[in-house]
Amino acid sequence: MGAGPAHTNFTVTAVAGHLTANDFDDAHRKWHSCEPIQLFDAPVKTFVNQVRLLSLYRQALLDPVLS
Repeated sequence: MGAGPAHTNFTVTAVAGHLTANDFDDAHRKWHSCEPIQLFDAPVKTFVNQVRLLSLYRQALLDPVLS
């Protein structure tokens, strides 16, 4: 241990917005399936976008900074 504080570099990131997606249910998804005003009260589903998750995982594996 040295006399002073140790210095280090690190990166912090949040990925929640990159991994999840939001969408309306089937009854509200198509352009002409409902009146636009109904969308304000329509249920919204949040789910993990599997394609995006795999893409980010592959990118992380290939990124020399993360290796």
